[in-house]
Amino acid sequence: MPGIRPFTGRKLTVGRVRGVYTPPTGGGGGGGPAFRSVSSNTSSLGSLTCTVPTGTASGDVLVMQVWLTFDPKSGTYGSLASSGWTQRAISTSSSGDGWGYYVYTKTAGASETSYSWTGGSNWFAASMQVMSISGATALDVVGSPSNNTLTATGVTTTTATDLLVGLWANRNTVNNRPMTPPGTMTLRNTAALSNTYFINAIMATETLSASGATGTRTATSTGAIVGSFNMLLAVK
Repeated sequence: MPGIRPFTGRKLTVGRVRGVYTPPTGGGGGGGPAFRSVSSNTSSLGSLTCTVPTGTASGDVLVMQVWLTFDPKSGTYGSLASSGWTQRAISTSSSGDGWGYYVYTKTAGASETSYSWTGGSNWFAASMQVMSISGATALDVVGSPSNNTLTATGVTTTTATDLLVGLWANRNTVNNRPMTPPGTMTLRNTAALSNTYFINAIMATETLSASGATGTRTATSTGAIVGSFNMLLAVK
């Protein structure tokens, strides 16, 4: 028929598939760990409950910071009631002004809902913060906690794309002393409560570009503080 060419047996090839594309999961487009979200709560009643950070998925690395002050004559710290957490730092005192500082981590399961701290008594103020980190495989290094300073001791990482997490907490007897993280870090959350004692706690992150010693990280405060605690950890 006019206008119709006979079939010659040749096949038309419109493209070739040379592999399967897998989009990156983590931060920076390279598959490294990235901040996902954070949740927090404050209380003066001897217990705390904090919900799972928004969007947390199974396999995320979770970082928890708990900071509390209480009447040293009749108060108690309480303890973490939720299972599966590994304690990374603790600093407590029941003489003078009672206080407790705790850091925990865990790998999120498939049905995370909330986390509880119970059994405390005569608290002045307390806070709990939980950060969720996506695209992570494990903790790379955990630093040493420091007290009575806003300078966090540096850590030495083994992976170039680590997410550095900075944790700071302070207390004051006069008024609230908000903190600002170091210029290289991004503030992710602030938890503050004023009730006899004024407490303020922050979480911050920084995506690193090389492995090795990070050096110290120093937060700043709006005024003099009575006591403070801090530490760095890195997730790979």
